[in-house]
Parts: sequence; structure tokens; C-alpha cells
Amino acid sequence: SLPALVLLDKSGALISTDGVRLLRRHARAFPWSCVPPPQTPHLHPLYERLLRTAPVDPGQAHDLPRYLPLDFLSQPAAATSLAEAVSVLRECDLLCTTTAVQAHSVL
Repeated sequence: SLPALVLLDKSGALISTDGVRLLRRHARAFPWSCVPPPQTPHLHPLYERLLRTAPVDPGQAHDLPRYLPLDFLSQPAAATSLAEAVSVLRECDLLCTTTAVQAHSVL
């Protein structure tokens, strides 16, 4: 014989001897006679830490700084002396740094 699913209430009284069919029929709401627990999602430990009693201060509102226009074509094609090469390297470093800092503005 196959095992049967017998449903009993909390006092031990028989609800059903064919529990499988009863569970299929009442998939969402079982025929229990007890009262469900109250729905209190707001009562939990440490709730007072999440509760904001004062208004939220978003801080200073500020716009993003205006971007400096970048001209990558302003560098010379060739350097004829060491002083010009150092000057071009410094300008190249400034352009690269400005591009990295203004990533929000440069496409």
C-alpha cells in the first residue's frame, strides 16, 4: 500500500485522510482553523536606526565645473631642440590630465 498523507489540526482532530488531494485543491490557503499572525512588517529589531526623525539634508547643490576646451592639434609636428621637446611633453601631459579630469564633459 502507498503511504497516505493525513492532516490533523493542532488539537489532533482529523482534517483529511487524503491530504495530497486536499493540498492540491487548496494550494494557497489550507483549511486550518487557526488565526494567521498579524501583518506587522514595521515591527522588527533595530527599526529605530532606520527611522529618520529629521528631514534629510542633501548638502550643497553644485553644478559640474565648466570644461576647458581641448585642442589636441595645437602641438607642433616636430621639435627642433630639447627645450621644445620638454615643452611639448609638458603640454601633452596637461592635455592628457585635463582629458582624464573632464571625463564627464569630453566625448
